[in-house]
Amino acid sequence: MEEDIIEKLRERMESGKLKTTFRDVYYVSTAKEKSWQQIHRIEERKKDTTFTRNVVTQEEYEKTLAKVRERMGQLADN
Repeated sequence: MEEDIIEKLRERMESGKLKTTFRDVYYVSTAKEKSWQQIHRIEERKKDTTFTRNVVTQEEYEKTLAKVRERMGQLADN
């Protein structure tokens, strides 16, 4: 979408239908910079939220604990 707007402005400037001023260029430049910053912040937040903790059920925990106790018992017997 941003490229479409810029392309339309470029065409109007080249055809002489639009006369630009420094202020116009400044506003477009500022808008592009702000949109880049926003995209960058979104990407950073996306990286921060990708971490998920492994959640186990009580049953899985008890099975694992039983296996560990069994293995510890085997090691103690040796």
